[in-house]
Amino acid sequence: MSAKKSTIKGDMQENLIVNDKNKKKSNLIQDEDESCSELVSLPKKEEMVAKKKEEEAKNKKTYSLWDFAEFTFPFLWKGGFMIRVQLMFSFILMFLAKGLNVTHPIILKYAIENIQECLDNVSCPN
Repeated sequence: MSAKKSTIKGDMQENLIVNDKNKKKSNLIQDEDESCSELVSLPKKEEMVAKKKEEEAKNKKTYSLWDFAEFTFPFLWKGGFMIRVQLMFSFILMFLAKGLNVTHPIILKYAIENIQECLDNVSCPN
């Protein structure tokens, strides 16, 4: 029994040593292959990536605000009369808010100028 165990242990150790050597050899071969392939294929990969980006840019369709509105409006307009009224009211309020965001600095400018004139002339109405 002990003779069999020692031969099994010896065989296992030999197999491990052989496997380690084979792994080291295969790793060296793979490293050499990878380094050579990287040197050759790197410019090709960059060229292919650049070509793909150019093709995607050509094929990419741009959508305008009008296209977006044409697509979404039928979905928003579904429903009864009250939903349509609420939709129109919300659009009116949205455009009003945008307009006021643009005009309120102008209005404040004129108000401040009038106050400054009033303080300079001291002839302001009470």
